[in-house]
Amino acid sequence: LPGDFEGGLTFEGGRAKALSSGLELDKGMKLFPKTSHASYQEIMISQALDQHFKKERENWIRENAGENPAKIKTLSLFFIDSISSYRKENGWLKNTFEKLLRKKLKNAISKETNIEYKDFLEKSLENIAECHGGYFAEDAAGKGDEQIQNEVDDILRNKNRLISFKDEKGEWILRRFLFSKWTLREGWDNPNVFVIAKIRSSGSEISKLQEVGRGLRLPVDENGRRLSEEEFRLSYIVDFSESDFVKKLVSEINTDGGKVFEGIISDNIIDELISIKYGESRREVRNKLTNEKIIDDNEKIIDSGKLQELLPSSGVRKDKIRNNPKKSTEKVKLRKNNWEKIKQLWLEVSQRYMIKFEELSEDKIFEIAKKSIGKNLRESEIYNEKESLISGGREIRSEVSRVDSGYTLEAIHYGNFLKKLSQNTNISPKIWHEAILSKNNNFEKECFNAISLANIIRDFKKVFEKEFSQKFEYNKLDFTANTSLIRNGEWVEEVSKSMLGAFSSAEIEVDDRNLWNEICYDSVNPEMEISKIKPAEKVLVFGKIPQRAIRIPLFTGGTTSPDFIYAIKNNKNIEIDLFIEAKSENLKESDKIAINSQKIFLNTVKTEWRKVTSAEEVESLLRDFSKE
Repeated sequence: LPGDFEGGLTFEGGRAKALSSGLELDKGMKLFPKTSHASYQEIMISQALDQHFKKERENWIRENAGENPAKIKTLSLFFIDSISSYRKENGWLKNTFEKLLRKKLKNAISKETNIEYKDFLEKSLENIAECHGGYFAEDAAGKGDEQIQNEVDDILRNKNRLISFKDEKGEWILRRFLFSKWTLREGWDNPNVFVIAKIRSSGSEISKLQEVGRGLRLPVDENGRRLSEEEFRLSYIVDFSESDFVKKLVSEINTDGGKVFEGIISDNIIDELISIKYGESRREVRNKLTNEKIIDDNEKIIDSGKLQELLPSSGVRKDKIRNNPKKSTEKVKLRKNNWEKIKQLWLEVSQRYMIKFEELSEDKIFEIAKKSIGKNLRESEIYNEKESLISGGREIRSEVSRVDSGYTLEAIHYGNFLKKLSQNTNISPKIWHEAILSKNNNFEKECFNAISLANIIRDFKKVFEKEFSQKFEYNKLDFTANTSLIRNGEWVEEVSKSMLGAFSSAEIEVDDRNLWNEICYDSVNPEMEISKIKPAEKVLVFGKIPQRAIRIPLFTGGTTSPDFIYAIKNNKNIEIDLFIEAKSENLKESDKIAINSQKIFLNTVKTEWRKVTSAEEVESLLRDFSKE
């Protein structure tokens, strides 16, 4: 198994294809790294069911909706990868879902006091298979058994039945958990989806919008009345890789006043068309849009251009859509005659250096290890972050909450735990062992888990950085390596424009003393403003320093380079080399480390170095260094 799966977890094989933890594997199953308790899908399904039953009870009781309110049928939608894992008789996904559903139902029944809802839950427990259904592309051909066709009919064609509670015989209609691989494009549209769980790999941005769009419609109660006066929440459960998508979605929807020109036409758009007298009612608006071939018979938008023309202020802002930049192939030429004036300096700073730390005693190292452990050795439960989309009026907003998944992390064998600590910190396992014993000699084995390991390593790095921020120096090595500017001791002809900056400007005049034939920068303030400065005559040459041109080593790993260089001649004809690091005022910890390293290194090679936050500071420095 991959190294991420620690704690002595092994593949036992056999007919069951099981791990040493007892978890049976199936094709398409994904596992949570660092735990063998539950699969990735199982945790997400469990979370989705918790959300479903919470919303289902709220929509059934509707405590704040007046006297004897109509119930709302609550649906949940699952997007999955492996169709066979759901359709097969003993498919892993179906069996796991039914196992979890059975457990959640028993728990809900034991606590329920509403007689009618309790009866609904009990009938669900008696008929688990009737509670869920799936629709996949191959189902459209009409092949398969009768049960599958009933599921397809309910999902695709019998929308009113799906959001009803009882059939004509007075029997409960239990189906409310729906499975699909992609968005249900073939005309399916149901306003009562309150939970979407995405248990499959990511699709395109459009497919994500279509998925979420299934839950962004105003729900309908059991009497068929669309509920526009209340606030409803969609729970969209995804993995960490899409954590930014909901934020982006909320921003896009709200900026456009709730208008989304993909998929099924929204009630927000219908209402806005009524407000501009396109029609007097929602029905009239929908009929006109259908007649004008803007939407089809299933209310899907088929001509977004025409629709946008009907709406006021529906144009796209000029900064709303940005071209995803490909890696730049453009080049910027060096002005070699200017670079030659600082070649000796450049050979000096581009020489290789090593970092030498002050030696620490074993007692000091022990104290650092002990401090890093802190309170990090404890059992760790897995939490999920839940981000809900909330529809209120014409605005969509999100709320994030932390939810206990009900799972704990598997312990890592103590020997492996010490070994990993040593590998990540260069401190011997013996010292780590002694530091752990000094904190407590009776830790439970569950305390040695992946989260504890990560937290100790994280805190060690913080302590290390604080301890050594001023306790190192640079020692020159006897060789000069190639950099982005020098190859085999000679200047290169040109460098990639992206190494100088993400942006360029033809409007800024390029001074003859500039090291480049074009102005490039990464930020408007301060970099672009600094590039506009026309230095005094005593500045011989100046310009932007490209990435990887100096490569000052950092004690935390990696390298850093300053942003600008100015070669200045004073009244005694002694050249002063001024390096500038341009930063905003709000510095991250990594920026502070890089800045301090630049300062120490450039003092070693006897140059001047300054950090600035504005072009005005640079102008002031240049005046000071240019004074006679």
